[in-house]
Amino acid sequence: MKLATSLLILACVSAWSQTVKPALQPVQYVLTPSQNGIVRVVPLSLIGTYTGQMGPIPIRLKLSRNDHNDLAGSLDGSNVRGIRIDQIAVKGNKLSFRLPSIGASWTGTVGSDRTFTGTWQQGSQTQPLNLGKK
Repeated sequence: MKLATSLLILACVSAWSQTVKPALQPVQYVLTPSQNGIVRVVPLSLIGTYTGQMGPIPIRLKLSRNDHNDLAGSLDGSNVRGIRIDQIAVKGNKLSFRLPSIGASWTGTVGSDRTFTGTWQQGSQTQPLNLGKK
């Protein structure tokens, strides 16, 4: 059953990648069955380092895969390094993540050029935070 589900998802991703516009790069995924039998899809194209500015503060976001092939990440600021990111969610071109240790979150979209355009929220304060792949 798991193999059939994995093959069905792979066929759908393959069919989708053949119908994208030539200007867009096909998205590569890792398909990983979890312990409860649900197949997770991790877009490999999001893995990397992204940089941006939040006011005068330089921001660096690092996205990677953890031991379970889920997206994992950390955030660096000017005087804080390695803030762990939790609950990274990707749905279509929407991306969001939370940083519970500092009571913050980011929500936005992923552009076809892998730029992130979105909003940083910490407590009741919000401000734009856009990131580009380094």
